[in-house]
Amino acid sequence: MNNKKTFVLLRGLARQHRHWGEFLFQLQATFPEAEILTPDLPGNGDNNLMSSPLSITESLEVVRHQLRNKYNTPFYIIALSLGGMVAMEWASRYPGECAGVVLMNSSFKGLSPFYQRLRPANYGRIVQVLVSLSPLYQECQILGMTSIRHYKNRPLLEQWLSYARAHPVKRINIIRQIIAASRYRLPLQKPPVSMLILSSRQDRLVNPACSQALAEHWQLPHMIHSESGHDLALDEGQWVCQQISDWCD
Repeated sequence: MNNKKTFVLLRGLARQHRHWGEFLFQLQATFPEAEILTPDLPGNGDNNLMSSPLSITESLEVVRHQLRNKYNTPFYIIALSLGGMVAMEWASRYPGECAGVVLMNSSFKGLSPFYQRLRPANYGRIVQVLVSLSPLYQECQILGMTSIRHYKNRPLLEQWLSYARAHPVKRINIIRQIIAASRYRLPLQKPPVSMLILSSRQDRLVNPACSQALAEHWQLPHMIHSESGHDLALDEGQWVCQQISDWCD
C-alpha cells in the first residue's frame, strides 16, 4: 500500500471536484503516499465558464491538457457515471497513460438500452432541474436522485448549494453533457488496461444492469454494493476504497 500512485478522479454530469467530499480523505488514508488529482470536466466546477463539448473525446482532451507535463503517467483513474465514459475513452485512446481504471455506475451506448442508462422515473425530474431557477431546488433534486444515505442530509445540501452558487453550471452545458453521454459508444475493442467495475444495487439514476453488462461483455471484475445509491463514493466511500485497495494488490 506504500507504493507511489497517482489517482485521477473524474465526476459525472454537472458535478465538480468539490463533490468528492469526504471520499478524498478516505482515499488518501487508504493510499497515504498517493497523489490525488481532481480535474473538472469542461463546463463544470473551475471550468464552468467553458463550453461543454458535444463529444466525450473532446472532454477527454480538455482533461488531459490540464494534466499534461505537470504529472507523471500512468494514472489510476477513478470515475463516476459520465466521468466513466471519459475514463473509458482515455484507456482506449491512450492506454499507456492509464495504470488502471475504476468505473462506478457508468453505462455505454451499444451495450445497454437508453431506458437502463437513465431510468425513466428521472426524466421529469431532470427536466425540472433544467427549467428551475432555484439552485436549492436543483441541488435537492440531484441529491435525491444520486444518494440513498444522504438525500435528507441538510448540511451536505447546503454545502452543495454553496458550490452551485460559486461555480454555477450553465443549463446549456448540462444539455450538451447529456448529448455527449447519450452519443458515446463503447469501444469495439477492450482497452489493454486493468479495469474494475463497481456498482450500486439501489442506484435510482442508472440501472445497475449497465455495469453488469459491461463486466460480462469484457469479463471484468465487478463488485456490487447492495445498499448504496448512484453516487457510490458519497454513500459508501470507505467500501469503494477497500475495493480499490484489494484490486491494486
